[in-house]
Amino acid sequence: MISLTYAVFALSLAYILDKRLVTAVIFALVPSFDFLLNHTYPFTYHGIMHSIFAASVFTLLVYTYTEDRVSAESCFLGYSSHLFLDILTYSSIPLLFPLGHQFSLSLVSAYSLEANSAIITVSIAAMYIKKNREYLEPVLP
Repeated sequence: MISLTYAVFALSLAYILDKRLVTAVIFALVPSFDFLLNHTYPFTYHGIMHSIFAASVFTLLVYTYTEDRVSAESCFLGYSSHLFLDILTYSSIPLLFPLGHQFSLSLVSAYSLEANSAIITVSIAAMYIKKNREYLEPVLP
């Protein structure tokens, strides 16, 4: 997925769940920086940074630094939203690192205009619905 997709998807989840928006967006983008680690496995592109283990480490660091449960939850939400979107693509990720399994649902190309546009549109619509729920109640179940 493109960075904008990761950011908007995390933003919408954080908005809907009343978490810290900026924290969720920042940590939704963190796994993308694994290209800087491009050495040997697991420090490679789509390596350890794309795992629940890494999400947990970053969450623990945020909690240790801030001592704020909501910030830590926002970190984990943003980070794991990135992992969820990556699982939808053809590229596999080591979600359960250090176990040797790679995960991918192989549903869409990461750079598909249609997939990225759909995720962004649905994310924005979800935020709109939450914000305007009282006005939309006559038409929503």
